[in-house]
Amino acid sequence: SVPQLWINYYNMNYLVKPFDNIDIRQAFDLAINKTAITQAVWKVYIPTNHIVPQGMPGYDANLTGPDGSKSTSGDPTKAKQLLQAGMQQEGWTSVSQIPPVTLTYPSGSTEADNEVAALVQTWQNVLGISVKAAPTDFNKLLDEITAATNNPKGLQFWGIAWIADYPDPQDWTTLQFDKGVPNNNDNYGQNNT
Repeated sequence: SVPQLWINYYNMNYLVKPFDNIDIRQAFDLAINKTAITQAVWKVYIPTNHIVPQGMPGYDANLTGPDGSKSTSGDPTKAKQLLQAGMQQEGWTSVSQIPPVTLTYPSGSTEADNEVAALVQTWQNVLGISVKAAPTDFNKLLDEITAATNNPKGLQFWGIAWIADYPDPQDWTTLQFDKGVPNNNDNYGQNNT
């Protein structure tokens, strides 16, 4: 096995509730133990908090997750605190008031199904939030991801991968997160939080 300039990740549409709230996005992230899920499901992948993969020029080994640590093991206590803060900001007093959450991901992989099942179970256990898993044909998913751009009624939450077009961090950052670029499908920078 050799490292590849490839990353699998989950996107949240910053324009769609509840993911228009940074604390709720961070709660979802910190609720999961990326290390445990990666080891249990994939075995050969490297868990990360990064968008620029390890081994790529521009990779920042000092980058931290939402809890300020480099750990990929999650922080359930901090996740619960962030969820409560986000709910308070939204005026929600109960988890039942959070809009339904659907995680859409490419169908056809037992490993992906197992990973999503582990994520769904973790979010239920840690945050008390039921997430509906929606395996979808890859080409249909790509169309839905594209349609999420600048769309507050678009796809809410999805799994996808990015493989380097060329070995430069700009391929991972500017092409994905700059304002107005076609691949900014999660609408990063398009809302207030």
